Amino acid sequence: MGIDRDDELSRLYGVCGTSANDVWVVGQRILHWDGEQIESHQTTEVYGTLQGVFAFAPDDVWAVGRHGMVARFDGENWRRVEIPHQHGLNAIWGSSPADVWVVGDGGMLGHWNGQQWTFEFSPGESIIMDVWGSGPDEVWAVCLNGQILRCVGGRWMVVEGHDWQAPEQVC
Repeated sequence: MGIDRDDELSRLYGVCGTSANDVWVVGQRILHWDGEQIESHQTTEVYGTLQGVFAFAPDDVWAVGRHGMVARFDGENWRRVEIPHQHGLNAIWGSSPADVWVVGDGGMLGHWNGQQWTFEFSPGESIIMDVWGSGPDEVWAVCLNGQILRCVGGRWMVVEGHDWQAPEQVC
């Protein structure tokens, strides 16, 4: 399946995979590469623009987007995950399905512990663009205003003393 670059639905913003034969791409739609072809996933439960995607396994994929959209794929269907915020979400990362971080507008930092969501807001309430970690006790995030945040042992702090200019992604 080719993607018409003039088509509004061709706008894509996030990519993640578990292997060369299991790659997910999100934006105005959800696409999946299975090693042979790209397939579009149609769903009525997931709407709007998706900004980020993270895959733990072929049957456990998460995506985030505008208006507090969090969605999860179970190997067959995408389903909306309800959260108590409507902030735009820009990125998602997790060390396991019971340790998932979402970040977004207004400095929102959301955490799923496998049973419930908790939320806090970064100092300065900037727009947080991306999140990444090396494990459950070491998580980093970058803000549109140039702030770098670090979470160690569940406590977020601003990383001081850098002279980087407004990073948008952590990798």
